Amino acid sequence: MKIETKAIQSIGDFHLVDAIYQRCFGKDSVPTQIQYDWWKKFPPGIIGLYLDEKIVGGLSYWPLGEEGFDLLVNGTIKEKDLTATHLESVQPKGIYISEVAITKTHRSKNLSHHLLSACFEQLKQWQGLPVLALAYSFQGKTLLIKYNFHKIKEANEMPDGQELYILI
Repeated sequence: MKIETKAIQSIGDFHLVDAIYQRCFGKDSVPTQIQYDWWKKFPPGIIGLYLDEKIVGGLSYWPLGEEGFDLLVNGTIKEKDLTATHLESVQPKGIYISEVAITKTHRSKNLSHHLLSACFEQLKQWQGLPVLALAYSFQGKTLLIKYNFHKIKEANEMPDGQELYILI
């Protein structure tokens, strides 16, 4: 079994990863058009998880400018209301991990660690910036805590209805 993580390069791979996000998160998923706009503005932002050269998961991370970061950290905007104008890759204020998802048949194989490791490798270029993430499941919360994220907002304080975590 060959496991590989890399930034998606093609529109076809974008749609494969987005389909996994849509299935995993349903109504809470970032709409495809918004995800696409983010990806077009920051192409390295979606990391695909390939198992024997087939996409089985993905992780999206986005460098946010001051306005987008502040709106999110203060609980004044839903994730899906962030726009590509909120992204800032030259001098970001922080990073937002928006989605981590693996196909249902591959979830028990501990593959999420490969995605997060690949993400943290990319984040070295912005060492010292805070990293935000919402916890959409018990497993997601457990994973964030394992990587030393700390809860900064309760679910009822966030417009998405999910706890907000930060890694500093």
